[in-house]
Amino acid sequence: MKLVILGMPGAGKGTQSVFIKDFFSIPHISTGDMLRRAVEQKTDTGLQAASYINAGKFVPDKIVLDIVSWRLSEPDCKNGFLLDGFPRNLAQAEALDKILSEKGMALDRVINLKVSSEEVVRRLSSRKICSGCAKILNTHSDKCEFCGGALIVRSDDKEEVVRERLRVYDEQTAVLVEYYASKGTLLTADASGTPEEVWENLKKNLVQ
Repeated sequence: MKLVILGMPGAGKGTQSVFIKDFFSIPHISTGDMLRRAVEQKTDTGLQAASYINAGKFVPDKIVLDIVSWRLSEPDCKNGFLLDGFPRNLAQAEALDKILSEKGMALDRVINLKVSSEEVVRRLSSRKICSGCAKILNTHSDKCEFCGGALIVRSDDKEEVVRERLRVYDEQTAVLVEYYASKGTLLTADASGTPEEVWENLKKNLVQ
């Protein structure tokens, strides 16, 4: 299966990606993973990306696209892959189509995890990280159940920041839903249930 997973921050992409990659035995590939792998393997494009990363700058789209093309050519992607965090906008989606076409590939499904903005705010604003063991928990407690360390709310999980992240998502990424719907590859899944419930419903649609 050749898949892309979409969804606003807090929709559960990371959790569902684990279920998907294990079920289909395909690599779960995020933009960060692609960049790190290219840098570690010291490919020409990876070295170009490293110069931007080390300088604290954004990696240009052209370099990211070259890395995507390289990553999808690796042997572990032969039987499929799950792209997470890419594409982020319409231009990247169109570029991905071109990359896949050149490789004789096409996306089987684009998964859109749908959940309300209010549910996302509730989920993320209750998410805390342990100052001791660094585990991430969804709890109203101030103490880690694993090590007893103090739990803190990450700055990017505060309600006002979450709402701004959702605004940016709607502005930049939501257009992808329309794009893939028009191509007939979009699979929208209700992500408001438990992770297991969401996966069971998603699995049924993926294996049809």
